[in-house]
Amino acid sequence: MEVLRAVPHDYMRVAAALVGPLAGAGHQTFFEERVSATAVAVDGEVTSITGTSEAGCSAGFDRDGRRQLRHVPMAPDRELPAAAWEATRRLAVESSAAGRAVDPRIRDARATARWIEQRVVIVDADGRTAEDVRRYADIDVRATARDGARVRRADRSRFGAELAELLAGDGHVALGREAAAAALERLEAVAAPAGELPVIFAPGWGGVLFHEACGHLLEADLAARPGSAFGGRLGQEIASPLLTLVDDPSLAAGAAPQRFDDEGEPARPTVLVEDGRLAAYLTDRAWARRAGGSSNGHARRLGYAHPVLPRMSNTYVAPGPHGEDEIIRATRRGLLVETVLLGDTDFGSGSFRLRVSEARLVEDGRITAPVRGATLFGRADRVLRDVDMVGASAPRFMALTCGKLGQFPMLVSVGQPAVRVARMAVRP
Repeated sequence: MEVLRAVPHDYMRVAAALVGPLAGAGHQTFFEERVSATAVAVDGEVTSITGTSEAGCSAGFDRDGRRQLRHVPMAPDRELPAAAWEATRRLAVESSAAGRAVDPRIRDARATARWIEQRVVIVDADGRTAEDVRRYADIDVRATARDGARVRRADRSRFGAELAELLAGDGHVALGREAAAAALERLEAVAAPAGELPVIFAPGWGGVLFHEACGHLLEADLAARPGSAFGGRLGQEIASPLLTLVDDPSLAAGAAPQRFDDEGEPARPTVLVEDGRLAAYLTDRAWARRAGGSSNGHARRLGYAHPVLPRMSNTYVAPGPHGEDEIIRATRRGLLVETVLLGDTDFGSGSFRLRVSEARLVEDGRITAPVRGATLFGRADRVLRDVDMVGASAPRFMALTCGKLGQFPMLVSVGQPAVRVARMAVRP
């Protein structure tokens, strides 16, 4: 991965001014420069295209067990590359046009293309320096199908490190068509079942389950809260022995892989749950010190003006022993969740809710009718133990944005093979 060729000349002067008389207080300075482009198109016509270029510097201190942060904006050295304007425009226009052309019942095919490049320099009080460049691109298509009074929507998305990856092979055009086809199929969707039943999470978006059910609760600051579902339980069995959960900010298949976290610690994989046992929490330096250990490289911040927090990055379920077809055949009556729209978690109790946008019924070991309007409810301590089948295929990754303690939107990704939970509460 490319690193900065030169530190902007004003950075050291600005950093020194921020540190000032606290130079001996174990400070750390953080410089960030970010450029981005976003294009939105509807039915093949651009409705907006915007670009940003910003930079800033902050100095952080740990004093009396509390974190303090000083920050100041700076003039960026870079402008948005012209190629990024054209590539984001093309992605949005061509994918939305492809979706609109599938069928006259597609009345609104909306595509959003985005590209972000973030460059960071982190310097400790002892002069140790870490530099990184993080790039991310994505395309999201939402198609709306209308037939009389019935209106259904479907979303499809892809992400990568570069815009060229998303344009290669006209994959963005196929994505628009796929979103439209899914919306049309949903016109025939039946109402979601109600009650407790087996729920199968398809590869990809199903990873939101583990992001919401336990991911946040394994971030060290939240795990330390009184009454936390998983606080003080290292080494204990908290999940099915089929379940191994990993978070890896350096993962090439994940969203915006990085070489260092936002404190300059090397980014590396951390096994959170291993064969059902709680193996680790996600830590930054401050929370690691409280536990008498060292950071495992999961300090993240929304930008230079925000403090670091222990946070997830690319979280995934490791493959298990079951074939995907085997999981379906073993389910007499259940729900196959294909796309999750959003989720939220009570950080205290571990209760969570997932709003499903696309799902299908599973009946007598076969996938049948599409379903509309399902919402799933659960508690972390129960749902993790109720995982009774895990697919053998490599995890499929999806990108999403996440919020925590006022820092939103933070880019993360989730991945998993097919996973079945023996019973979950489902409501229409």
